[in-house]
Amino acid sequence: MPPSCRAAAVPCEVAAGGAARTSAGRRADGNGEQRRIGVPPSAHDRGDRPPGASRCDPSLTLVVCGAPLASRAADVRDSLVDRWSVSVVVSGAAGQWCAVPTTVERPRPDTVVACPLTFNSADKVVAGIMDTPATGVLCDAIGAGAPIVAVPMVNDRLWGHPVWASTLRDLRAAGVRMIDVRTGEVGTPRAVVSGTGPDVVGAFQVSRVIDALG
Repeated sequence: MPPSCRAAAVPCEVAAGGAARTSAGRRADGNGEQRRIGVPPSAHDRGDRPPGASRCDPSLTLVVCGAPLASRAADVRDSLVDRWSVSVVVSGAAGQWCAVPTTVERPRPDTVVACPLTFNSADKVVAGIMDTPATGVLCDAIGAGAPIVAVPMVNDRLWGHPVWASTLRDLRAAGVRMIDVRTGEVGTPRAVVSGTGPDVVGAFQVSRVIDALG
């Protein structure tokens, strides 16, 4: 069985009504899938799949870092579930924009999307610092040679920092495909002008992520 198809074992007990409640505070549904109690299931949580799709579809982890584009995380996730089994890792800083919860039980991914990728997280990943789940997923994927698509969202003030050019260069050398958050083009990303974040977020086309994954 492929590694991405192996479900992690989670101890659970049967709660009132016959549903299983896991030790991680999640409830197992009739298909054996688990979700956070009190959180409405998304299409992915419910197991909604296109006709003929397999539960062993390739696994993809969506890493959501702390920039305004994190508010589109649900849109990005929902655009991916037709082709991948999607799990989500949300950084602590992204919580002010992102309502999508981190997937507690998740496999090592076949593919990773970082949308958005921030100055702080990108610099840490290039330095090999795995001090958060988000940077851990990215470091692991780079080391394993897994495909990564990233959408950097960095303002023009930070863009001029001397370390940033080398961070972008090192990510490209590691095989990371980067999308310009303003134009959706794959290649060399550009800075977001300070104060234009809401406009950039509203205009972002999530289909560009699918296009970059190929």
